[in-house]
Amino acid sequence: MASIVHRYQTYYVSYTIPKGLSKEFYEKNGLPYDEHKSKRQMWEPFNNLDAAEERKKKVEIQLEEIRQSNGEINHLSVIRPIKLWDFVMKEFIPSRAKSWQPKTYTMNVGLLTNHVKPHLGEKTIQAVTEGDIRELYETLQHTPKGAYKGGICLLSEVEMEKPHEESECLGPTTIHDVALLLGGIFKLALRRNLITEDPLPEYIPPRNGNIQFKIWDDMLMKKALTAMSDQPLLRLAVHLAYVGALRNGETVGITLEELDLRNSRIHITKILQRVSKESLKMAKTSDVLFVFPTIEIEKNSCLVLKRPKTSSSIRELLATEPLKNEIEARLKQIQRNKEKLGDQYHDYGLLICLENGNPIEPKLMMTWFKKWQKQQKEEFEEEYPPLSFHGIRHSSTTYYVEHCDGDFKSVQAITGHKSLEVLLNIYSHATSSARLKLVETFQDKFYSGRKEQSLSAIFSPENAQEKDVVSTLAFLAKDSPEIKELLLKMCKQSPALQETVLTALLAG
Repeated sequence: MASIVHRYQTYYVSYTIPKGLSKEFYEKNGLPYDEHKSKRQMWEPFNNLDAAEERKKKVEIQLEEIRQSNGEINHLSVIRPIKLWDFVMKEFIPSRAKSWQPKTYTMNVGLLTNHVKPHLGEKTIQAVTEGDIRELYETLQHTPKGAYKGGICLLSEVEMEKPHEESECLGPTTIHDVALLLGGIFKLALRRNLITEDPLPEYIPPRNGNIQFKIWDDMLMKKALTAMSDQPLLRLAVHLAYVGALRNGETVGITLEELDLRNSRIHITKILQRVSKESLKMAKTSDVLFVFPTIEIEKNSCLVLKRPKTSSSIRELLATEPLKNEIEARLKQIQRNKEKLGDQYHDYGLLICLENGNPIEPKLMMTWFKKWQKQQKEEFEEEYPPLSFHGIRHSSTTYYVEHCDGDFKSVQAITGHKSLEVLLNIYSHATSSARLKLVETFQDKFYSGRKEQSLSAIFSPENAQEKDVVSTLAFLAKDSPEIKELLLKMCKQSPALQETVLTALLAG
């Protein structure tokens, strides 16, 4: 009549509500009434076997009462209310963990712990309403960054209620990710028949909002690299990140085996991340290549070297001559460190590492970069606009976009963005000059000495370069009525281009 299923360290009491129950029974127990009175499969989670067995006995007694009374009983309550946070920990996270990378697991558990548990965790999942969730979104928009740790508020009530600058509060990306997690939670609750309706509003907070990335232009970056000469390790990290548009974890995750300096290439195939130790037990670990030993045994997290999240992030960095010279100097320094420290040197094969070979986690590199900026202001009265280490990647990508003469595919190959659309949407502010050059290129090719040719001939499949120009123009036409009008005229004159142009326009 009822059974116990052991799954993900949780015991579930599984049973079926039989056919033929009255409408009153369904309404009393919070179930959607089915006029056909079909069976309903129920799952109830428990932390331990004893509690599950106790519940199983009660359920079997209740099911027997249903059978004897043909469902006409008023005192029976089959659905056991469950708190939202209990459901998250016992059902949602265990069911999703194996599909998450360790870093994703760590981030998602952190988001739920700090931004859902304090506000909705004690409510039963059946009691959460759409209004509660909208109120949560509003609350998070005014919550200072770092206000919660481990689900506990670190600020006083007065500090929480005082007005904060928008830049001091949780960003739209955080709130968007919380909304997506809530969507997964309530969808699973629906499948488990714990709720009858999804309370999540149709509106999902946008991920990026109106964020404008801070960047340094090329002149400022040259100036900074020159000023970093007395800190060769930091300079090399910044130089690598700028030339290759690298993420922080990619920069400090470069290994010596990925260097091909003879051919001026660096293979970007790994990233270095800090993840929770729990995530290595619960999450997907097939992409984890190496777990670094933890210096502090009691620490709940560790550093790992792993494959990138997406295949597009695996790419080649074409090293410039100045960058190659810095890398060669770094290799010599590593060799000197090995000779100096002997057995005390921990050889993990890292290019960017501490003197003893230990890894430099991304957060530490970010701290060094911020400290350097502060030092320039205090000691040398050289003020640089505040820039995060990830801002180096934004600065690099912006520079490439502005100087690519419309060859955005090549920029994408350098930066490792998943798609051209993502690249251009993020860096749309930088495409204006490139867009102008692209239109000028098109005008020169189309109107200069080729008027006698038909459009079909000019943009034939054999002329791949010209066709790429048209495809890119079609993509940019979303934001330019003039380009859009021009391309539509071309479509009318050249059936050969209709599929390429119209497909790109409709995709926008």
